[in-house]
Amino acid sequence: MVNYSLEAQPTTDSIVDFWSAVTPTKQYPADPRKTEQLIRWCQQDTPPTDLPCPPDPNWSGPNWLYAALQSQLTATITCNERRLRLFESRIGTAHDGRYLAELILRASYYAIRSEYTTARRYGQQAVRLADSLQTLQGWARVVQSRILFRQESNLPLAYSMLNQALELSRQQHDPYLEANALSVLGQINRRIYFGASLKALPYHQAALQIGIAQRDTMLIAQETLLLAFNYEDAGRFDLFIEHALQLIPLTEAKHLPRISAWLMVLASQRTPIGSVAIREALIQKSTQYSRLTGEIFQLEQAYYALYDIFMENSRTDEARQVALRIDSLNRLTASHRAYSPSTNLLWYQLAKRKGDKTSALAYLEKEYQTVSQRYQTQNAAALSQWEAIFHTEEQAILLKQRDQQYTYLIIVIGLVTLLLLTTAVALYFQNKSKRAVRRQMVLTAAQADQLRQVDALKGQFFANVSHELRTPLTLILGPLGSLLKKSGTGDQNGELLRTAHQSARRLLELVNEIMDLTKLEAGKLEVTNEPVNLHTLMSRIVANFTSLAHQSGVDLELRFDTDTTLTVELDLNKFQKILDNLLINAFKFTPSGGRICVNVTDSPGQIHIKVSDTGRGIYPNDLPHVFDRYFQTKQPGSPSEGGTGIGLALSAEFAKLLGGQLLVDSQWQQGTTFYLDIPKRIVPAEVTESVALGEPDELAIFPIQGMTVPVSSQPDNRRATLLLVEDDVSLRNYLTAILQPIYTVIAAQNGREALDQLSTLSTLPSLIISDLMMPVMDGFQLLETLKQSDTYRHIPVVMLTARADKTDKLQALRLGVDDYLLKPFDEDELTARVTNLLTHRQQRHALAPVGTNVTEEPGPVPIVSSVDVAWLERLEQHTQEQLVQFDLTADQLADAISVSRSTLFREIKRLTGLTPAQYITEARLQYARTLLENRRVSSVKEAAHQVGLRQTKHFSITFKSRFGKLPSDYL
Repeated sequence: MVNYSLEAQPTTDSIVDFWSAVTPTKQYPADPRKTEQLIRWCQQDTPPTDLPCPPDPNWSGPNWLYAALQSQLTATITCNERRLRLFESRIGTAHDGRYLAELILRASYYAIRSEYTTARRYGQQAVRLADSLQTLQGWARVVQSRILFRQESNLPLAYSMLNQALELSRQQHDPYLEANALSVLGQINRRIYFGASLKALPYHQAALQIGIAQRDTMLIAQETLLLAFNYEDAGRFDLFIEHALQLIPLTEAKHLPRISAWLMVLASQRTPIGSVAIREALIQKSTQYSRLTGEIFQLEQAYYALYDIFMENSRTDEARQVALRIDSLNRLTASHRAYSPSTNLLWYQLAKRKGDKTSALAYLEKEYQTVSQRYQTQNAAALSQWEAIFHTEEQAILLKQRDQQYTYLIIVIGLVTLLLLTTAVALYFQNKSKRAVRRQMVLTAAQADQLRQVDALKGQFFANVSHELRTPLTLILGPLGSLLKKSGTGDQNGELLRTAHQSARRLLELVNEIMDLTKLEAGKLEVTNEPVNLHTLMSRIVANFTSLAHQSGVDLELRFDTDTTLTVELDLNKFQKILDNLLINAFKFTPSGGRICVNVTDSPGQIHIKVSDTGRGIYPNDLPHVFDRYFQTKQPGSPSEGGTGIGLALSAEFAKLLGGQLLVDSQWQQGTTFYLDIPKRIVPAEVTESVALGEPDELAIFPIQGMTVPVSSQPDNRRATLLLVEDDVSLRNYLTAILQPIYTVIAAQNGREALDQLSTLSTLPSLIISDLMMPVMDGFQLLETLKQSDTYRHIPVVMLTARADKTDKLQALRLGVDDYLLKPFDEDELTARVTNLLTHRQQRHALAPVGTNVTEEPGPVPIVSSVDVAWLERLEQHTQEQLVQFDLTADQLADAISVSRSTLFREIKRLTGLTPAQYITEARLQYARTLLENRRVSSVKEAAHQVGLRQTKHFSITFKSRFGKLPSDYL
């Protein structure tokens, strides 16, 4: 819901301020090329001979009333009448909500036809019935306000009703109602201030933003057109043309006859002087559109423009016919308007052009009488001046007709003088206002620049923190995983190891929370729902804290007061993070002997979860800020309790992403209760395939000690040799401990030392494992040097780094890295990837010509040509585009890159050492790993389907075989 907090603004109290606001002081010309583009499009557009009747809206769907109202604007009168009769036949005679909807639709229908008296009668009935039924009150008021505005009969009442509609729209979270109320408020402001002050802009801009958010083409077009009108009134022809051009793709995407009619009028006003034929053709097109839609007001405006064209070119007979048509339209709508538009000036101009001074004077007198009746109350002084001028002119004509031209000249001079004085006053105040606005804009721009710099520094800070934390996490998770596999968990040491391992995983979750926060700020965090049994999930989450409750002496209870078989669609990862943060917070502030209760209930459409504790509570002054990011209590004398201020803030944001809300209530020294409300999206039991939930994973915190492992200085010819390049001593020793039982490991501290060792070895290593960030020579420089050397470029290289940024990975891949593994890593995953790379290398050796000794290290490999590189890139692109297909075959790839199947097989084998089937499998697994590492999927099944694999179990087995760990280990 977009809430701009806009209300109708009161009119100005000062006449000087009023005229400074409504008089444009400067004009901004439009770009002639853009103007020509608008005219050219309008010339090419051809109005249809008839409008097809749009399909009937879904009378029971969401926002159906708004859809029906918008549909009236794209249909003919006949189509709208048929729909109203159809709707009336369905609702019967009961005065219920459907009857109220019919009243609103009828009021809108007659307003379109300019029959405002009839429309107002239906609108009044709709407002009264809506108040009685307590439904559709906002829509009834918006439609009635639009009628009052068009009729210009009671603008204060329209203001009042629109403010009520705005308040209702925000209470009901109805963006369409809010946008329509803002739009009518903008039109009324333009009418009061004549548009030149741009006071209507905030209303139309707010409505436009709602249209963009809702992807409503008609609403976007409507508000863009109204903005164009306001800019034209204010002399901002540059912005006027830009907004008019924005309407072109909208009318092409969705047929909008009313918008097209106005575009023709706008384009005709901007045609060059002398292009009479073009202007006339555009106005004729506008009249054709208006006749199709039956909107009399629009047709009347087109006739006025056509009249001006005929008069400018002395085509008085044709102008007279147009004036007769305007008179006919005025007689048709006279009884429905608060005042009848006058055509006296039109006939005055015709009589004056023909030299009929008596008739001209008579029409001028009629116009005066009309204006006098309309404005005699609020403009008595101005009308008195006009009366004196008029009587002076009349007496001069009667006494001395030869002085008539002189009298006209005096009148013109007086009016021009008055206009110049008004313009001068307005210019003074407008310039004063502009200087103030300019100073404010400079200040705002400086503040915005400072905010952008702070945001950039914050993003860099989070990236650095993530990098610094992932390396020590690797040294925690890896050794603990190894020790847990070698020792049992029944003794005390095993339990300590298990607890330490779980604590390290918790630390990794905290790092992920920081990264989730940055993704949330960037708008890149998505919700992925999947079916979950709510009772099983809540039991598992609460069970995770059973051991902590026992150690803390806190009574932990789960009350599940709803159906235990309830299965709902839920983002499992985000939901569990919310509950974990709430429970961690509760244990943190609940003393021994206290109590924590998790209560789960539901209501129609909602799931309610309450986490309450009997802890010390929250300071009253801190309570409004508990969901603020990085907030720490500022209460004097409060203990330093640590924390990042991220957990609760992230939980509140996740609750909003899930479509719910997180609230808190606390009594100091009595306890705190958090309320989580989320939508209940029930999954039918017969179609449910719930996500499998693992065993409870309890948390604790214990330290870990380092290790030292000796490394080899020369290769052992009986085993494959690995060169390990890592600047961190502890991590280098740990990696050596993992790999040395299987391979001969040679270690180096940086890229330069690795190159020096390579030059002294009698036998080159079978594989190189390297970090990215190292002193002297980093991993990128080492990789580039290796791949440019004919001696070393055939050696597979694995990058092992804490840099999780996608750009770093892409740079390594461009330089020719064979695999890329993020810290923290799993021991099995590392050994599996090394084994797979060595296996592929042996397969490449098998491709050597007959007689070649494949046990020897291969000699210099020729550099892949640029043609081969381009071919591989094209193959990779087409493979990535088709990975989602379950039945992707080599034949499809061959067709995609326009080669035969045998050529595809030969080239893939030559350049990668794989068969096409193996290449497709490798591409699927690599892409799946990318999805899992970047947390772009929330389940193994989703990852498998996104890479084109139907069987989740087969996918997990293949993934484990390739990378040494299950896909579920990433989640």
